[in-house]
Amino acid sequence: MPITDIIYDLSGSATGATDAGLPAGVVANQTTTAKEDEITIDINAPNAPVANDTYSIAIDGGIYTHVFSAGETALQIAQSLTASITGDTNRVVNVTTAAAAGGAGIATFSVTAITPGQSHTIRTGGDRAAGISIANTTANVNRV
Repeated sequence: MPITDIIYDLSGSATGATDAGLPAGVVANQTTTAKEDEITIDINAPNAPVANDTYSIAIDGGIYTHVFSAGETALQIAQSLTASITGDTNRVVNVTTAAAAGGAGIATFSVTAITPGQSHTIRTGGDRAAGISIANTTANVNRV
């Protein structure tokens, strides 16, 4: 008769479970998946910025801001934000290279948890927060 797996899906700030007291020969196995989010910058109307407007993203306490200069593209804004995130030695995510997407005025990049199973929170801010959207593309999984 096969043994049925006992699965604990961890959430919130939990990142593991103690497996003390298991019978001899029974071993706990933890699997994790890194959380990934896609961030989109849209400078089309009604989100069209003017000089000195700010685009800010906060990821687990790290705040990354770009100050808009007249004539900049969404791709340039996204590249500036990704450079700021990458330059932060305390960051909790890695970033992909920003790319133009969906026509003029739109660019995207993704952030992925450095430590699989460790969740992160993203917030937007600045003068043009309405021009920044976040979509979770891979959920954080932490299973024992």
